[in-house]
Amino acid sequence: MFDLPTLLVQIRFPYRQSSIPLLGGPTTCTMKSILKSILTLAFLLTPEVTLGDEPVLADGFRKWTEKETGRTILGRIEGKRNQGSEIRVLLKNSKSIWLQTKILSDQDQALASKWEKRWVKVSAQTMLVSTKREKWVKTWAAERGDKAAFLSISGKDKWSNRTLGITLDNRGTEIDVVVDVFWFGFPLNDKNQRFVNGRATKIYRVPPEDRIVIPCEGGCVYKEHSLIYLEADFRTLKIDGLFAKSWSGYAYAGWAVRVSTLDGELLGAQAAQPPFLNRISAVPIPVSTKNKDP
Repeated sequence: MFDLPTLLVQIRFPYRQSSIPLLGGPTTCTMKSILKSILTLAFLLTPEVTLGDEPVLADGFRKWTEKETGRTILGRIEGKRNQGSEIRVLLKNSKSIWLQTKILSDQDQALASKWEKRWVKVSAQTMLVSTKREKWVKTWAAERGDKAAFLSISGKDKWSNRTLGITLDNRGTEIDVVVDVFWFGFPLNDKNQRFVNGRATKIYRVPPEDRIVIPCEGGCVYKEHSLIYLEADFRTLKIDGLFAKSWSGYAYAGWAVRVSTLDGELLGAQAAQPPFLNRISAVPIPVSTKNKDP
C-alpha cells in the first residue's frame, strides 16, 4: 500500500504537464488531476478502529451484514423507530435507508438494540394571553349630633393568564423527558423584583425522530386592598382616622422552560427573558426514582 506522505513528496509541485508514475503506471496529468488523486488516496486510507471483531471506520461507518445472504453495506446508524424494529443507516453517498433489524446478523442486532441517541431541541413561545382587571370601592358614612364617621374599603384585582406552547423536536431515539415550567411574577409595588410564583412539572414520552407540542397554562393574580376610616368630633374639632393598605399575589413577568432526562441530564432550556435561566439554575433538576433501589 502506498505511504501517503511519501507519495506526496514524489508528485509535489508539477508546474507543467508531465508523465509521472502514479498508482501503477505512467500518465499525463495536471495539478488538478494530481490533487484529485491525492484526495482519493486520503479517502481510501481512512483509519479503522475495531469494535469487538468488527472493524469500524473512524467516522462511525461500519459493515452491516444481512443474516441469510451475507451481503454487506457500509453505513453509520443514525436513527431508530418502531421500538427498535427498524434502524436508519447513513451511506457513504450521504443517502439514508431504513433497515429491518430482524434481517441483520446477530452482532448487528445487538449493536442496534444498545444504540441510543439523545438529541432533543427545545423551543417555546406564548400562544394565548388573557388579562382581567377589576376595581371596586365601598363607602359608608354616618352622622349623629356633633359626630360623623366615614368608612371606605377599596380593592384592585388583576388576573394575568398565559398559555405556553412547548415544542420538543426529537432527532434521536425514543426518550422520556421531564418538562419543567416556571412562571415568574412581581409585586406591583416593587417592579424590579422577580419571583417564581408557579411551577408545573410533568413527564412526557417523545417518539423517535418526531416533534410534539405541549400546551401549559399558568398565570398570576395580584390583589391590592385599602381601608380608610375617619371619625370627626365637631365640638372639639378633632379628627381621628386609620389608613391600611395590603397586597397579595404577583403581576405576570414571564416564564422559563427546562427539559431533562429522567436521570437528570439537561437537554435544553428557554425563557421569556435570559436572566430567568440564571434564576432557575439553583433549582435542582428532578430525577426519577423509578427502577432505583430504595
